[in-house]
Amino acid sequence: MRIRICNVNGCTNRHSARGYCPRHYQLYIRHGDPTYLVAADLDHAVVERALAGDWAGPMTLAERDETIRRLHRRGLTDRIIATHIDIGTSGVCMARYRMGLPANQPRGRRSERAA
Repeated sequence: MRIRICNVNGCTNRHSARGYCPRHYQLYIRHGDPTYLVAADLDHAVVERALAGDWAGPMTLAERDETIRRLHRRGLTDRIIATHIDIGTSGVCMARYRMGLPANQPRGRRSERAA
């Protein structure tokens, strides 16, 4: 059996519906374009307030990703980032994976192999 891949150029995810992976299919349903990018939906003031812990309102995907990217750069773990912006840990993990960011290790925790 041959595995079908998403029809969007550069996407290597498995086909799910109408020739698209789940992510591109949702973009197709919501925006009519599976390659729709929400770059214009980034409000830097919202990101800055979220970083300061002073934002409890809804964020666009671009704002959430930028906030996660900046908090990750500070060395915070997925769990701490999730608590900071009030989303689930799996949401942070998926966003980090999508952006190609490695997982940050908790500070002060010693590896069992290092002993």
